[in-house]
Amino acid sequence: MSKAHMIVLNFLNRRPMYGYQIGQIVEQQRMPAWSGVKLAAIYKSMQNMEQQRYIKGEEQREGNNPPRTVYKITAKGREYLRQLIKKALDDVNSFPTDWWMALSMARNSISKADLLESLEHRLEHLSKVKMNKCKESEHFKETNDVDRPFMFEEAMNLGRLWIKDEIKVLENLKQAINEGKYDGCFDVSGGGK
Repeated sequence: MSKAHMIVLNFLNRRPMYGYQIGQIVEQQRMPAWSGVKLAAIYKSMQNMEQQRYIKGEEQREGNNPPRTVYKITAKGREYLRQLIKKALDDVNSFPTDWWMALSMARNSISKADLLESLEHRLEHLSKVKMNKCKESEHFKETNDVDRPFMFEEAMNLGRLWIKDEIKVLENLKQAINEGKYDGCFDVSGGGK
């Protein structure tokens, strides 16, 4: 998954922008810290995606200012964004921050059916992980303290709490989607299901 591509396409799916605007938003939201995507990767991905015709740049001039290139997402780029987000949401082995980043960028990019399918898939996976982690914890209870990693039980408790809370949040989100709360937030172009 190209997170830099997803970030750029997500912003351009909202409105046309020039590269510096995207860079400012990335910095303001501190995206390099939580997404792992550096500003240089954002600019490089824009060049790459323009060559692949996912985005299209057009030079514009305002007053006496130097010209700048304003980018728009293309139909090909919208489909690519949909595929990136769907793939990221279906990857149960990704880091949670990557999964939640993809979810945060799903607005107007995937269909309601695709999102509900991905949520169900994630919920099913988290339920299984929760059971497996408890069994692993039992294994270490039988070993002596020298064999057990430092602060193991506390780390396991944190993991169980995280999973429990994530399941609760995802179930609430699924319910809200099914009740129509986010009906204006889905791609209805027919690109997804």
